[in-house]
Amino acid sequence: MKDGQNSMRWMYAVAGLLVSAAVTYGQEGTAMDRLDAWKRVQEEYHSAERAMAQVGLTGTSGAVQRELDKLAELRGTAEREIEYTRSKLNNATRQLTVVQKTGPQSEVEKWQREVNAWESPAGT
Repeated sequence: MKDGQNSMRWMYAVAGLLVSAAVTYGQEGTAMDRLDAWKRVQEEYHSAERAMAQVGLTGTSGAVQRELDKLAELRGTAEREIEYTRSKLNNATRQLTVVQKTGPQSEVEKWQREVNAWESPAGT
């Protein structure tokens, strides 16, 4: 919620600067007066930009990015574990198929237990 409030505050600040720039551009007076007013608005705008950049680097958005990186790493780890489990299940299933055709009953039971053990983590 705090990030939302900060971003809304910055949006209002930038909107205020833009409105003051529009008013300054359309106001009556000498060209020098309008130029000075425009320079002030530009200075304020650049100051706001620097402040937003500083908040972006040192504020909570850095924490959010770290959290996203951590979640991406966890996702990658989970995907690798799933791939490993599926490959183990596929191997055990192939071995069971071969042993069922030619092997003794003890080997069939062994590979059936192996398939059952890998089916649960694979989510099949």
